[in-house]
Amino acid sequence: MNTEILHSQLVQELAQEIEFQPVDGRIAVTMPLEYPDGDSVVLCMSERPDGLELTDYGESLGLALARGGVKPRNVRLAAEQICRALGVTFADGRVTALTSEEEFASVVWRISLASARIADATTFQAPERRRESAFADEVEQALRKKQVKLEREPQLEGLSGHLAMEVGRDAEDERGEGHLP
Repeated sequence: MNTEILHSQLVQELAQEIEFQPVDGRIAVTMPLEYPDGDSVVLCMSERPDGLELTDYGESLGLALARGGVKPRNVRLAAEQICRALGVTFADGRVTALTSEEEFASVVWRISLASARIADATTFQAPERRRESAFADEVEQALRKKQVKLEREPQLEGLSGHLAMEVGRDAEDERGEGHLP
């Protein structure tokens, strides 16, 4: 196995996947990484007096938040941690870095990774659950104030002897007690 040949092949393959396209006075840099929706990671590069500015223009954060059911604050905290670990900046919802031409390759790769990871951060996160029992809690408090005897989620024994949880009942039972789900 010749690792030099393998390395050369890998570099050539990756190089073919990277594109530079002028867009509105900036350069769009398409990288060989994808967001969860299948789109390529595209960064925007602008020339500044103090170097080259690279940014994802907030695309990664937008994709992460678009999944829904997640707390924006948690997504932003994860984005900050991802960027810090890769040595790039997360500010105003965007992944950014200022670099020189000499450091460009390393920085563009790290920003691309950060952007892809942020967009992917919510992929396996369970959606935030709404508190469904809030209404039942309010009803329970109101009924307890009126001194109505209540039992939350009572277990019932069926004729077969199996225990089950009652789903809900509107009327009082034979003991004069109501049940809340």
